[in-house]
Amino acid sequence: FPMGGQKGPTIKGKIEGQVMDSISGQPVGFATISLKKKGSSILLDGVLTDENGHFKLENVVNGAYDLYFSFLGYNEKKVLAETTLKNPDNNIGKIMIVPANFVLDAVEIKEERVLIENKADKLVFNAENDASIAGGDASDVLRKVPMLSVDLNGNVSLRGSQNVRILINGKPSGMFSSNVADALKMFPADQIKKVEVITSPSAKYDAEGSAGIINIITKKQTVEGVAGNINASAGNRQNSLFTNLNAGKGRLGISSGAAIFYSTPANGTTSFYRVDNIGKEKRVFSQEGVQKTSRLGGNGSLSAFYDFNGYNSLNTSLTFRGFGFDVEGTINGLLQDPSTGFNDKYVRTNQGDNFFGGYDWNTDYTRKFEKREGQELSFGVQYSKQNNNQDYLINEIHDLVFLNRDSNAVFNRGINHETTAQVDYVHPFTKAVKLETGAKAVIRNIISDYTTQVLAFPEGYQPLDETFRYYQNVYSGYGSLTWLIASKYSLITGLRYENTHISGKFEKQSELNFNAKPYDNLLPNIAISRTFKNFKTLKLSYSQRLQRPSLYYINPFNNNADFLNRTQGNP
Repeated sequence: FPMGGQKGPTIKGKIEGQVMDSISGQPVGFATISLKKKGSSILLDGVLTDENGHFKLENVVNGAYDLYFSFLGYNEKKVLAETTLKNPDNNIGKIMIVPANFVLDAVEIKEERVLIENKADKLVFNAENDASIAGGDASDVLRKVPMLSVDLNGNVSLRGSQNVRILINGKPSGMFSSNVADALKMFPADQIKKVEVITSPSAKYDAEGSAGIINIITKKQTVEGVAGNINASAGNRQNSLFTNLNAGKGRLGISSGAAIFYSTPANGTTSFYRVDNIGKEKRVFSQEGVQKTSRLGGNGSLSAFYDFNGYNSLNTSLTFRGFGFDVEGTINGLLQDPSTGFNDKYVRTNQGDNFFGGYDWNTDYTRKFEKREGQELSFGVQYSKQNNNQDYLINEIHDLVFLNRDSNAVFNRGINHETTAQVDYVHPFTKAVKLETGAKAVIRNIISDYTTQVLAFPEGYQPLDETFRYYQNVYSGYGSLTWLIASKYSLITGLRYENTHISGKFEKQSELNFNAKPYDNLLPNIAISRTFKNFKTLKLSYSQRLQRPSLYYINPFNNNADFLNRTQGNP
């Protein structure tokens, strides 16, 4: 069905016992035990008994199973065993097998994996099933996802619009609060399990991202014992190293991962030419030069989970990242305006040091209910910090000496603090009807420090040293209802309410401070899908979205590394 099935609460336990000879009463060592779902022919797991006939099947999800006991010279025996949420560990005692003569056939397991899934409210690209993305970064993965496009600079568009909201495991990350293209470059493809493209988000999602939502799901491995791997990729453009280590025992699991990549320094050329007609005269502005860029970045993660029982679980994770790129170049410029007699040639050398880094900490508690499958209550908290530092050192030598810039240093340090608290509740009325509701608070504090250090600059220029703080608090609540109708139709409808408070404060220019009037948004959504044979699906949807500015858009300071091409935000 387009919606997929509902999965009830689960917990992992074990099944153990001892295999005995029914005639002699002696233990049967090294006998084979096969685990299958009750009534199924698919092999799930298997172990051998030790020299005393004891066996233990671990990491078994609660449910009913058929156990098959076999050994050369004995008849195969089938035993029913069950583990429950309340009793995940089951000791089935002594199992007697009868001597006979037979040969055990081999078991062949086959599985098909689908690359793209089309669901009622989203499209899912299973990246882990595509071996060609190994060694790349997140932008290489997104290039393969239907409806997404990634340009040469790494900017992501969903159906032609770059106003998208990118989530990691369903939650926002500070790494995307500034330059999305650079953030994707520091996220290795090997960490991505799947990508969800949500073109018509339900009310449970934040309203930000007018084009839709891209949800990147990372790989999570649950093991019994210790396991890990290392992947490395080398090339003339990009080099990367990715490693992870996972450990698990019973209902406790810990996983960690780290990645680092380096982009070989690359030379790029810049050419800009503009002509304006001023009466009978022509005003000319041109710039040409060479620029070298190199990139180095990495990230890491540490997460842990603990299942108290089949109904209560706790998850926590810490992810951190750092990404920097250095720029060094020389530009030759010309500016002529015959109407005023202005004529200037100049040479500019510049060095840039850029760093983007930070961390996210998430903790979630989930409570499932015994009497109703799929009923769930969860509480979550997240803190995110992101640093965006851009430093430049500029030297300009002009024919018009008064325009010279000698060792003009520009420092812009940005910090994005974000704290989120939320509660969500899922109530299935039936297997085909489900209600989701919840509330959320997001507290954002964006700080931008700007400093210039000037040895020589045009007459009348005043160096700037200022700090701007931007506050944005969003409080929201939602309700969403999902129906599955006659197996072929699905309907998702809901309403989200968001209340936003915005203010801005300058440390020195206090006359520019502002407190914006709080504003409210009611955002409805509805999505209908109909499935046909041969995997065809028709969808009709309507939703309202909004876009809030990040640091890039509200940063009030003038980046004049190129004094004729400047970047400035507007709070």
